[in-house]
Amino acid sequence: MIPGRSMSTIRTLAILARVTLAGVFLFAVAAKVLYGHGSPTGTLFGPFAFAFLIEKQSVLTPQLAVLAAFAVLLWEFALAVWLLLHRGTILAASACLGTLVRFTCYLLFGVSRTRSH
Repeated sequence: MIPGRSMSTIRTLAILARVTLAGVFLFAVAAKVLYGHGSPTGTLFGPFAFAFLIEKQSVLTPQLAVLAAFAVLLWEFALAVWLLLHRGTILAASACLGTLVRFTCYLLFGVSRTRSH
């Protein structure tokens, strides 16, 4: 059996991990919203710059890239808030893990497509 002091340390570490992961997702949202990127039509900002980067990888069509950019922003923000609210923590952690795995697969797919062209 774990003594009471150890349980409070575990809880503290769990809270720290949750807040840190929420911060990572909030930073990702802020970076996507504030980042500008040059395109053939001029400099794009916010979700449209992110959509341009998605489209540039030839993974999605331009319309789907814009939709995906907004969906990713909303999902990352929702995950951060969910982690900070401390409701359904295991489900939130599973959703974060799934998101990070999908993002990694997307990166690997994009890199492999880029190298094959």
